[in-house]
Amino acid sequence: MFTNFYLETGRLTIRLFTDDDALDFYKIINNEAVLRYIPEKSMTFDEFMVPFKRVLRRYNENTPQQITRFSLAVRENQSHRLVGWVGLGRLEIDPEEIEIYYGMSRDVWGRGYATEAARALLRYGFDTLGLEKIVAIVKPDNTASIKVVEKIGLKYKRDITGLPEKHKFFEGIKYFDLTRNEYRQLFT
Repeated sequence: MFTNFYLETGRLTIRLFTDDDALDFYKIINNEAVLRYIPEKSMTFDEFMVPFKRVLRRYNENTPQQITRFSLAVRENQSHRLVGWVGLGRLEIDPEEIEIYYGMSRDVWGRGYATEAARALLRYGFDTLGLEKIVAIVKPDNTASIKVVEKIGLKYKRDITGLPEKHKFFEGIKYFDLTRNEYRQLFT
């Protein structure tokens, strides 16, 4: 289903990752400022290649009826440079829910790229995949990401607490959601 994925916005192209993106993606995701807000840890390039190859394999595994996780490259249209990623996948702390997630290179923070990419993928999730609800979780101190989630229409519901040790990174995280009906009321 997702082997030919391609979206274009005013400033960005959202497409499948390729082997050629590995080094650029590694540089983005291994930045200390970016790592602060995601559950991954700093790693060597060789260590990074294990989950990166899994990202590429998952393109063939996902279907609209069974999304596990698919991450997409976000490229700047003008420069054709990889500037981040966006994706949909099972929420780690509740696999019954589908979350939208994203991350941008530190050097493009504040340009609205995360909002632009997330808005395009949210629309795809509701209009093309027919998802009934999409959620997002954000660390409480990540005020920029909270603004992104709110700009694309998701509503804050609660802080998540009382998680088991294996989900320690997510303790106290803010939970947002939006249903397809709410999305249509907001954006149609």
